[in-house]
Amino acid sequence: MELLISRHHFLDRLKWEHRRLSAMNTLDEILLSSPSLETLAARFLNGIRVILPYEAAAIAGRENGKTRVLAHFPPELPTTPLSSTPIPSVLEQKGIIYLEDVESRAVSDPKEAQLVQPFRTMRIRSLLIGALRHRGPTLGVLFVGRTRPQGFSPVEQDTFTALTMRLSLAWENLIQASRGLHHHPVPGRPSSSGGT
Repeated sequence: MELLISRHHFLDRLKWEHRRLSAMNTLDEILLSSPSLETLAARFLNGIRVILPYEAAAIAGRENGKTRVLAHFPPELPTTPLSSTPIPSVLEQKGIIYLEDVESRAVSDPKEAQLVQPFRTMRIRSLLIGALRHRGPTLGVLFVGRTRPQGFSPVEQDTFTALTMRLSLAWENLIQASRGLHHHPVPGRPSSSGGT
């Protein structure tokens, strides 16, 4: 009986891994084909739902020293606090912040508190926040939240880190392409220009 359960668990895990890899390939296509930052952000949030399911998510970008929300889910997520808050220095330093018990957590940094507030209104309890940067300054921020406590396993936190790196690279490529500059290949994909 135990062997049957283990085999069943193994097959379920194998199916999940296949869906995740398929979603990553689809995500790579999204990252390579998006014509604008807004399109990239919206497609990215939609594309990661299979890889890293969430109840609330947002992507905010920096433009001319200001932060602007490019995409968010659900539609009723309040975006004004995200747009009016500079990126906290702790996020600039760490790159990734994982907050537990967001609903009742006392946040000492006023900037961080303002970033967390919209997710509190959506009853998010676990929140991953990632700085989007590849080689230069921070381009934006990715937020992914869940309503359950301890909502992200260590593997999912690593997945989030990998997703922020992929999005950062695609974002930088889009900016460079708009300036007519060379782009960096997305990890796991051959370069269309023949080099890196």
